Amino acid sequence: FLPAGDYLVSAALTVSSNNVCIFGDGHWASKLVRASGTYNMISVTGDFFRVENLEIDGGATTSGAGVYTDFGASEITVNNLYIHNIGPGVKVVDSHAHITNNRIDTTQASGVSIGDVASTTEFIWVENNYINSCHLSLTGGQACIQVAASATTEQYIWIKNNYINVGAGGVGIGP
Repeated sequence: FLPAGDYLVSAALTVSSNNVCIFGDGHWASKLVRASGTYNMISVTGDFFRVENLEIDGGATTSGAGVYTDFGASEITVNNLYIHNIGPGVKVVDSHAHITNNRIDTTQASGVSIGDVASTTEFIWVENNYINSCHLSLTGGQACIQVAASATTEQYIWIKNNYINVGAGGVGIGP
């Protein structure tokens, strides 16, 4: 639990254990602030991870995700976060994730990025998010919510009730 306050993060918060929950007093109260650099703010490789009720401020960098889930990470919940001034807001590489009720603002890549060209991604819910001002490459196949089409499998991905405002595309499917 992170009580209200600002927390300076000087390296990625790496979660490799299973059954971990990081939560704060609210996304306007408990704030993780990147000190400098381009690392992912929260990097997850463990299963059954939950993060909620926090603000993640990337410090206006162009890379590194707010929340990054790597190959093998499963049963991930990202709920009620305010993520801004970062590369992608949330990047899910593998399967079984719920990305709900977040505000993702002023990203330098996709607000939510799902999959990877080498991954099998399935059972992803992206629901009730507010995504604003994604700054994307107009030639790079990105959108505010991006699903990477891969040589393996992208299936059972639900994208519903999201509000997308000012960006270089709504929902994109492709490399």
